[in-house]
Amino acid sequence: MKRALFKLALAAAIFSLTAGLAWPAPALAAGDILCTTFPVYLFTKNITRGRDAYKVNLLIPGHLGCPHDYAPTPADLESLSRAEILVMNGLGLETFLPRALKVAKPALKIIDASGGLAPGAADGGEPPARLLLGLSDLAAGAAYEGSRGHGHGGPNPHIFAAPGTAAVMVGHIAEALAGLDPEGAGLYRRNAEILMNDLSAQAAALRRLGAEVNHPEVIASHSVFDYLARDMGFKVVATIEEEDGVAPSAARLGELVALAGTSGAAGTSGAAAEKGLRAILVDPEGNVELARTLGAETGLPVAVIDPVASGPADPPLDYYQKVMAADIDVLTRLFSRPPAAAPRRGAKK
Repeated sequence: MKRALFKLALAAAIFSLTAGLAWPAPALAAGDILCTTFPVYLFTKNITRGRDAYKVNLLIPGHLGCPHDYAPTPADLESLSRAEILVMNGLGLETFLPRALKVAKPALKIIDASGGLAPGAADGGEPPARLLLGLSDLAAGAAYEGSRGHGHGGPNPHIFAAPGTAAVMVGHIAEALAGLDPEGAGLYRRNAEILMNDLSAQAAALRRLGAEVNHPEVIASHSVFDYLARDMGFKVVATIEEEDGVAPSAARLGELVALAGTSGAAGTSGAAAEKGLRAILVDPEGNVELARTLGAETGLPVAVIDPVASGPADPPLDYYQKVMAADIDVLTRLFSRPPAAAPRRGAKK
């Protein structure tokens, strides 16, 4: 047990040392739309398809994923200074933006794709606060979110990682662009409707799957899967990282091993096992090897689920839908098979 925990802690330490490497973004042509993150870029490209008045560009290189600790480069500041419109994820994901915009372009028009996404907004509940922001709004929001912090009562910003909330983002972006560019409003709304229909169909497929497999319980790498859990109805009972981007301690890993051992996952079968922990979910940007080591220790299968936080430099317009379809296939195969028994102690893994 101690040897296994040492291996887990070593893998976590190596991951923490290699995460967060940044690369410069290309300069932007004047008058274009600039998107902060890869999924926001994908959605905006789909919405503006066929509208030549603007070219859509990406600020943070697509392979970097979530910008939790991102530091803008001089090229980023140049891109911000030349943009006409900035589309951001919101909910405190882009904490670097207020200071960067104060230097680069304080008057830049900002679209908040989250709209402040209140709980229940994806289900037609409370409406979004505001879609169009200025620097003062952004700075005030950053101060508020920073005072709480994601993981400490603040909102989860990973709304792009599930088709249900992604569809809400698409609607927000389209409406904001329609207000800024009335000539393109009809096109934006038609394109958004097509994409939202695709995403809503995938959210419905996840709901059906969740019901079919009895809403299983999982351990997740971190909070990126919270909205996907809501779409499908599975329950995240624990995360490997207690705070996003922070490697877990040996004590935390020991807690997870103990949790799996008492949850019905180890060596049980039938209804009792199905109500216990069923799997460990990890995203490609997370510490996959650490998750697999934890899986070997607990007997839980490990599945890599891509939340589409990152992607290639020149993705096809349907990249999000294709990746999400692959995720649904992985989840279907994962939860449709009987729970695995834990390995015998002392046996080779």
